[in-house]
Amino acid sequence: MATRGSMITSDKHKIHWWGIGANGSASMFWAFTNLFKMPFSKGAGGRRNNYEKDSFKKGYKKIVNMRNPYEWITAVLFDHGYLDDFENHIKNNLMNLICISQVKKWEEDGFTPDYFIKCDDMYNSLLEIPELKKETEELGDELLFTINTPDYDELGKGRQRLVEGGWKQYWNQELVDVLLSNKYANKLFELTGYDKESWK
Repeated sequence: MATRGSMITSDKHKIHWWGIGANGSASMFWAFTNLFKMPFSKGAGGRRNNYEKDSFKKGYKKIVNMRNPYEWITAVLFDHGYLDDFENHIKNNLMNLICISQVKKWEEDGFTPDYFIKCDDMYNSLLEIPELKKETEELGDELLFTINTPDYDELGKGRQRLVEGGWKQYWNQELVDVLLSNKYANKLFELTGYDKESWK
């Protein structure tokens, strides 16, 4: 079943991209459609946070935005107004978080993204994608200042209230153990290379 969304397919660059919320995907979507001039088709509601697996083209690289999973989960719970109930969500509602359930869906659909654009350094992430490297360099500062917000981790880009005391304040060893006992959360760290000790 195709999910509704605004997956970007660029025949010029031979890539598929889609975002998942709370990790710079809005900025990346804007840059891809306005600076790289990639076409997109709006799904119901114009959401950008899903892919249409039936539309994947053979040989095209699959790319998705990403951030440190600890920070990402904190940002998602912040966006949904659940920070006050943080511990309960980690212990009892983890699979309801899109950033975790998405990994399960990838497994069910039988694929893994080829590249991850890390929101703490989206520009340099693009330079590591061969299909996008040349144009990223050509766009240079115009692109850099659109997608790389200085001190992204510290400021949270629009989530200042979340990070006044830092996102790490929400985590402790007990909650980390719960998170890492979830196979999909664990796989997220392994796929993206973020440090499982980075919550400290």
